[in-house]
Amino acid sequence: MATTSTVQGPAVTGRTWQDVSAAAKRADVPEGLWLRCGACNKMLYRHSVEQNLHVCPQCDHHFRIGADTRIAQLCDPGSFEPLWSELRPLDLLGFKDLKPYKQR
Repeated sequence: MATTSTVQGPAVTGRTWQDVSAAAKRADVPEGLWLRCGACNKMLYRHSVEQNLHVCPQCDHHFRIGADTRIAQLCDPGSFEPLWSELRPLDLLGFKDLKPYKQR
């Protein structure tokens, strides 16, 4: 003999969308403390991702990092010396547009 049970959903309250969105804004959580993995959609604590060399601890997805972060990962502190930092591109073709080439 099969028995049936009724599952009741959450109670419906008289809240409006403005009430819900106002409650969702929390002043006690700093901005940028959490991030979402683009591969597994998990919410991750930013500090743990940084400690894991910008790799998701859940699915091993590698986050994009800037050049300064990559240099800090590869080189000993204070040992990196940039080469050709004064090198700039030239406008050999005489490019013309709304902005001059040097401003782009």
